[in-house]
Amino acid sequence: AANDGVLAIAAESITHPVTGRQSTGRVYLYDFNGRNEKILEPNDLTTSALFGGLSDVAIGHGMIVVGASRQQRVEDPLTIGSGEVYVFDLEGKFRFSFRPLDDPADEDSDFMGFGESVAISSDRIIVGARYYVGNPNGVAGRAYQFTHTGRQVQGWFGSGGGDASDFGSSIDAEGGVLVIGAGSGSPDASGRAYIYP
Repeated sequence: AANDGVLAIAAESITHPVTGRQSTGRVYLYDFNGRNEKILEPNDLTTSALFGGLSDVAIGHGMIVVGASRQQRVEDPLTIGSGEVYVFDLEGKFRFSFRPLDDPADEDSDFMGFGESVAISSDRIIVGARYYVGNPNGVAGRAYQFTHTGRQVQGWFGSGGGDASDFGSSIDAEGGVLVIGAGSGSPDASGRAYIYP
């Protein structure tokens, strides 16, 4: 990801240097000329958190947002977490992290992939959870909107029944338009994009 004079490069298969946990993930920050390296690597990352790796990174509106789509509430190397999103300022200073209000009680059996896709608009942080399974009619995936302070505003899933599966697999926001992908959403599972002006 690159914006606001900051370049972010993620590495997912990293052993945490403090905790020794495997595949926690790491994000390297540089200015646009490739100098002034900084490392984002929170100490609370759990095993296989995928911080910034298979998850997503967004930069804009004075912040860096990083998904950790398998982050657990409590470390257990034998389970998969439902995910968490971390917010930093443009200097890489940690501000806060958040989870959705409907975060599943049993993360391992209902890992939702919260944070696998993230985007920032002028007044919202948008987060995808492509494996969320609590929607009607077996539709997989959900997207959430949060304020820039991490307060949840809403969560929703794509229209079209089962054809909206993997809703939230990709997200982008630019110029007042929000686009959300559903990776296998369409009758032939080729994918679908939802555009919200």
